[in-house]
Amino acid sequence: MLFDNILKIARRLIMSYVLLMKRYMKINFLKLLIIILFIMNTSLCFASQNGTLLLKLAENKFENLTTQEIKLINCTADGKLLDFSSMNTSLNDPLQYEKWGNDRSIRASVIEWLCTDRDAYQFITHLGIQLKGAYISGVIDLLFSNINFPLLFQKCAISDGIILLHSELKSLYLPGSYVRNIIGDGVTVNGNLIMNNGFSSSGELRFLGGKIFGNIQCDGAIFNNENGYAFNADRIEVKGSVFFNDGFKAIGEINLVTAKIENDLSFAGSSLQNENLVVINADRLRVNGNVALSEGFKSNGQIRFLGAEIGGNLQCNDCSFFNNNNDAFLAQGMKVNDNIYFTENFKSIGNIDLLGIVIGGSLEFMNCEITGYLKLSNSFVNEYVLFDSVRIINTANDAIIADGMECNGIIHFKKGNYIYGETRFVGATINGQFICDDVHFFNNNNKSLNLAFINLKNTLVLTDKVAVEGETRLVGAVIDGDISIEGAELRNSSGYSLRADRVSVKGSVFLRQYLLVDGIVSFSSANILGNFAVNNIKQSPYYKLDLRSANVGVLWDSQDSWPSKGNLFLSGFEYNSIRDESSFSSEIRLQWLNRQPNDSNKYQAFDYFARILKDNGYIDDANSIMYNKEVEITKQMPFLEKIFRKLNYYVIGYGYKPWRLMIIISIIVLVGSLVFKFAFRNNLMLQTRHIHLKPKPFFYSVDLFIPIIDLRQSKYWTPITNKIISRKILKNTNFKIHSKFIYYYFCFHIFAGWISTTLLIASLSGLIKIINKSI
Repeated sequence: MLFDNILKIARRLIMSYVLLMKRYMKINFLKLLIIILFIMNTSLCFASQNGTLLLKLAENKFENLTTQEIKLINCTADGKLLDFSSMNTSLNDPLQYEKWGNDRSIRASVIEWLCTDRDAYQFITHLGIQLKGAYISGVIDLLFSNINFPLLFQKCAISDGIILLHSELKSLYLPGSYVRNIIGDGVTVNGNLIMNNGFSSSGELRFLGGKIFGNIQCDGAIFNNENGYAFNADRIEVKGSVFFNDGFKAIGEINLVTAKIENDLSFAGSSLQNENLVVINADRLRVNGNVALSEGFKSNGQIRFLGAEIGGNLQCNDCSFFNNNNDAFLAQGMKVNDNIYFTENFKSIGNIDLLGIVIGGSLEFMNCEITGYLKLSNSFVNEYVLFDSVRIINTANDAIIADGMECNGIIHFKKGNYIYGETRFVGATINGQFICDDVHFFNNNNKSLNLAFINLKNTLVLTDKVAVEGETRLVGAVIDGDISIEGAELRNSSGYSLRADRVSVKGSVFLRQYLLVDGIVSFSSANILGNFAVNNIKQSPYYKLDLRSANVGVLWDSQDSWPSKGNLFLSGFEYNSIRDESSFSSEIRLQWLNRQPNDSNKYQAFDYFARILKDNGYIDDANSIMYNKEVEITKQMPFLEKIFRKLNYYVIGYGYKPWRLMIIISIIVLVGSLVFKFAFRNNLMLQTRHIHLKPKPFFYSVDLFIPIIDLRQSKYWTPITNKIISRKILKNTNFKIHSKFIYYYFCFHIFAGWISTTLLIASLSGLIKIINKSI
């Protein structure tokens, strides 16, 4: 045949030329090898029998086939690659296709004909069309085509794009090529869709509702469609994996809304740019494998996974998100069957919003930094949440928002953590422990660590490497284990450093080991079944302890934990016992009770502590406490009431020292016996009845003074009221004594007796104590 003869002649001429050059010009062996390979490659594209037949069909279709198109037809018929690459590698960049010239140009219509003509199809091998380094002019329009062989366009320039609307391909390979855009709505690719190794585009790559039965590989590609869709695959179904790895770059949005991917989705080492807009939209995405945003991944814009489902892990390792003052990663309602990792120098300038997510495994933040907030509200984590070497900074408001979160494992702030802004776990349910080993919470003068209404099935732990600047809040929390805050620093001089009002603790509360407190500690209305241990507190002048209406099992405190005068609030505070027996001393506890403010609410604490002392057998100490309570009450009384209470104090010691009255009674009786002795001797007493008894001044004084006894003395003699006697006191001085003075004393003696006897009985019976309590 003609082409065979031409081939033989050309090969002989070239070989003769090569031998001549080698003999006389000593050419380099490498150059010789390159020339030989070029000859072999070129010779392969000369017509075979299938090529001749295919060429005839093409000539009937096209009147003016170029040499390049003839080569393509022949190579396609033989299943060979047609390579138009230049020996000068600088001329092989598809983006510089305008410099290539016509000797590398092929019309798109020729490729369309090869793909769609039924007569041509029988001459095309299973290797399909293979083209390298060519410029394809015009749009490759394969609308509604069914192509059963692969298409390979390697380092080609397809400047007018490709149309694959509702077509079916075996596979499409575009490694290193430049394609303006691809319109592939409803396309089906039975193999792989390859756009990698330097592939680039300048418009939208659209595969809406497409089906890919292999992988989509875009490693090292560059998609550029600024402010538009760089890759638009809404509702696409991929039976393999989707890779945007190894230096992949996109300017514009990657749209994977409601896409379904059987295996993995990976953006490892990629860079995405769509400033202030969406870079990845994966809302309602379904991925059965892993999703990787890792290995140097970078994004500028918002990443969205709203309502997405991931069958494996979500890996955000060694990557950076940027969407300043907005959500950098928005994944509300996402479901991840395994784990989520934000680790290995992960950085985000912008919020991480994981509201309502469901995680079948764990959630880890390690060696990462977030500028903005982290939202975990109403989320569910089946295993644990770990914060290790994490910095979260949100100067505007909340740093961590986990309200209503549920976690079956522990929440652990392990080491080197710094949280600037409020950390919120309000109403969260944690089935494990909540442990803060090494973390600095900072939200000065505001709520810093907010665990209000948390339902914690285990223990809350804050260790000696924890510092909280701002309020630590446990209001209404329910904790089945202990609260252990030992050696930490709680600073909020302008308000509450620890507020645990209405907290319910089934275990114990430990505030000790040189815990530094700079502010108010409040357990008002708390219910603690175990110990309430407050020991070795490092205080500031702003330290206050509020235990009003709290109820604890065992009070275990030390004097160095007591705040200064006026800063201890104990009204309504109840406890079943005191652990340290030395603390039962009334002398020590009086110091504790008197640290309360001087108001009417302080005295209930005296009553309750006295009751505890009595229950434990410390009767004298209990009475001492109650006595000192009355002393404190007297100090606060108005002037007139204070006078009567002072009399009460001096006479019977508010009912707790009746021996004082007994001394007074003894003195009055003795004085009375002397007065009446004088009266009897000087005939100042009149016998009222004729009896044979002699008067006994002492018994007369007793009988007259104590109205409830009868010694047969007082009713038989009474003072005379109209007699005056004179007694010489000094040498020339007489002292006149009127019998009325005896009568006046007689009346006083009776009156004093009635009052003293009544007070004594009331004091001994406890009636005075009851009256004091009711006042």
